[in-house]
Amino acid sequence: MGKETNMCSCSNVNTEWLFERPSDLLWVDKIIMTQNEWNVITGVEVKTAFEKASKLIFERLYTEGIVQIIPDTVISKSRAELILENIETDLKYIEDLYKESNCENDPVMTMGNFHFCIPSLWTLYAAIELSMNYGANFSMSKDELAYLLALLPRKYAREIHVGQKKAIDEVLNLYLPSVELGNSYLYDSEKGRCPKCVHLDKCSSSYLIQIEKQLDTIIRFRQYDEIRMTCEVMDKLCERSIMQGHVLTGEELWGDLQEEANKTGRILKRNLPTVKWWRKISTYATIGLGAASFLNPIIGVASAIPALAGQLLADYEERQKKESSWINFVNNPESIYKQ
Repeated sequence: MGKETNMCSCSNVNTEWLFERPSDLLWVDKIIMTQNEWNVITGVEVKTAFEKASKLIFERLYTEGIVQIIPDTVISKSRAELILENIETDLKYIEDLYKESNCENDPVMTMGNFHFCIPSLWTLYAAIELSMNYGANFSMSKDELAYLLALLPRKYAREIHVGQKKAIDEVLNLYLPSVELGNSYLYDSEKGRCPKCVHLDKCSSSYLIQIEKQLDTIIRFRQYDEIRMTCEVMDKLCERSIMQGHVLTGEELWGDLQEEANKTGRILKRNLPTVKWWRKISTYATIGLGAASFLNPIIGVASAIPALAGQLLADYEERQKKESSWINFVNNPESIYKQ
């Protein structure tokens, strides 16, 4: 992301979250990335197993309309320089927490088990700014999260809650255990184990096929109304809790989700019989006026009113049906596998 603004871009593409938290793909609307990031991930220089897997995943997500590519120039050079100034100021808040390298050629700063450098922080700040401009969330590495958790309470002199995804990940991973994305070959090849293995040829020729099948499952799950509604409700519950100053745990989120389902269920039980009754009346009215139009064109004009009412009620019934299936899913997550 820093290429167009003369920032170092050596550490700007991070696809670890795809393999560490594949359940993210169930609830994100879109993945927003710059043109340069897209070129790096899908370019001709892709060589390692991880790079090939990432390319496969992103190209497939793009064809599904899940990836949105934005211009590299969304952050101007003048704005990039201001971000650098902000980083230099912010580092002063935590200068007692990190150590700078003694080596002149090593720009990495260490804070406990976490590491960061000026270019990697520039990417983080740019992602925060873009997330606000596009009304989106942004994905963080453990190092970036540790940096923000150290900085923000000191900078704003109050407790800051960073993120809502952990609870959502826990719930989705717990109740949708088959959502996987990856292959042991990715990690074994990176650690240099594979050249000594007799199964090398088999694994190297099949790992992408397995990942593509896993991705097919995730994309199929994204289409289910039950899962879409679950993710929407969880997002709202987390947002409401954060506004009240509390970050939900996975256990708390699941409890709130069940409570929301029970509340919706009570409304459904109260309204559904009435909806079905009016649907029947509307159908009769539409048929009656439709037949009358053959005899009297003036009467026929009025047939559009009950016909429209019938469609609205049909749409409402369809929404009620989806909510009913969502409630069933919350109470029995395994029901999704039977569809």
